[in-house]
Amino acid sequence: MVFTFYSYKGGVGRTMALANIASLLYKRGLRVLLIDFDLEAPSLEEYFKVVKNKKEEQFGFIDMLVDYKKNISQEHTDTDTKTNPSITLPLQGIDKYIFKVPNDIQKDGSLLLLTSGKKDDNYVKNVHSFDWEDFMLNWEGEIFFKWLKRELKKYADVVFVDSRTGSTNIGRLSTTLLADSILMFTAMSSHTFKGLIGEANRIISVRKQAQNEDVEILIIPGRIENSELLLQNEFRKNFLQDIAPIVSTLFTPEELWEMSIPYVPYYALGYDILENNPEISILSRQYNKIADAIIKVYNRKSNLTPYKNNSSEDIFSSGFGALMERKLSNASIFISYAKEDKEKVKKIYQKLKQEGFRPWLDEENLQAGQDWKAEIEKSIESSDFVITCLSNKSIHKRGFVQKEIVWALDFVEKMPEDKVYLIPIRLEECEIPRRLNRYHCLNIFTEEDLGRLIEDIRLHNKNI
Repeated sequence: MVFTFYSYKGGVGRTMALANIASLLYKRGLRVLLIDFDLEAPSLEEYFKVVKNKKEEQFGFIDMLVDYKKNISQEHTDTDTKTNPSITLPLQGIDKYIFKVPNDIQKDGSLLLLTSGKKDDNYVKNVHSFDWEDFMLNWEGEIFFKWLKRELKKYADVVFVDSRTGSTNIGRLSTTLLADSILMFTAMSSHTFKGLIGEANRIISVRKQAQNEDVEILIIPGRIENSELLLQNEFRKNFLQDIAPIVSTLFTPEELWEMSIPYVPYYALGYDILENNPEISILSRQYNKIADAIIKVYNRKSNLTPYKNNSSEDIFSSGFGALMERKLSNASIFISYAKEDKEKVKKIYQKLKQEGFRPWLDEENLQAGQDWKAEIEKSIESSDFVITCLSNKSIHKRGFVQKEIVWALDFVEKMPEDKVYLIPIRLEECEIPRRLNRYHCLNIFTEEDLGRLIEDIRLHNKNI
């Protein structure tokens, strides 16, 4: 499970918290993997002296990205691919980029680190010349990050990502594409806190639009100055009120406040793991509270989405090639139906969603207060496909089902002739409306028929 550690501003104790909590969980027997996503100002390796001493020779994240672009840009013949199937992968594996922190205790856990990159003469050039927008648009960036997430989970029970601060491209990738849960750290500054709340709402909105799984957000105060009690009380009041609609339902705002990390001046002067200074008990106690919270989130999420290794049900089981298939499946599909057929149609909706498509169904996707007519029309025009569900009820029913068909027909006339846009399906034996006679209609009477619909959409989606 991937936890992204994020802060809107620096200096709130985010990275120190990540390093110390990782050390605590590793000592509890978990396999923990840390990633430094803060390429412009990396510091995670500074907490681990063995890694720090090897930073000029240890490959890391920016090296992985550069290697990936080199590999994916190479042209290979069909013969090459047949004789070496692994050549379709973006990388042979990620072993060379991961450093294992030596295990100084006899525990089942492990601590691994994916640094920001090898600190040689090319590091600054590679970081500054890397175009994230170009990577996402032209280098299958989304596919890469989904593949990477899959690979990381092979190595660890929990993955901690140290995100870039603020509203940056790489920071947003770590919170929207990689994260299963986000720990957001804020100082008492009103500007910092307001910026963090705005970013949290943006993350929720982006993930909802992409129909990603809901993310568990924990907002934790950091660098709390206990000498300014009046300011602290005022901030606490605003904090409890503003985070309530955002944070995970596993915790109350008061419980998250109780995880606050106090400001300890000694630790503003360097990098340290508290096991080296056990007398700093107040910090250790707070880090243990956050570690307990992470275990609680892990238990909830892992029960919902367990990691399946070598499972035929796992869409990523074939590596990068399977991810490319997932991309082909990721079409948006508007479903038009009569309310009387709701139960049958919901089964179709759920199956499409399970297969990686993005189906739109009014009952599932319309939100309270929205202009439902405008939303339906907008959804039709923005969809890759419109499925019209026909039954004896729908073809004889006047109203919005008929209007949806008209809108879809109007829009399909703008499409090239070799594209498939409108797909009529019959839920039972019934007549096909005259205006739909020119379109091939599928009978969806059985599970096998539904499988054929899915394969047809995948086939035609390659041409869109």
